[in-house]
Amino acid sequence: MEITLTLQSGVQIAVLCNDQPSHTFDLTPFIPKEGDETRPQPLVDPITYGKSIYQALFPADTLARR
Repeated sequence: MEITLTLQSGVQIAVLCNDQPSHTFDLTPFIPKEGDETRPQPLVDPITYGKSIYQALFPADTLARR
């Protein structure tokens, strides 16, 4: 399986799975911002950060997840 991520306009990411469209997601929640407790911080809590990225890349009912 090959996953391709393409930056769309602004902060939207398009996910292709084996050259087939799977889904899109917003990159904003993954950009660390000091003082923002709503966003997972990769250096403070790498496990939560990794789980959030996994959920964005492989959400339920998408081609990438199947």
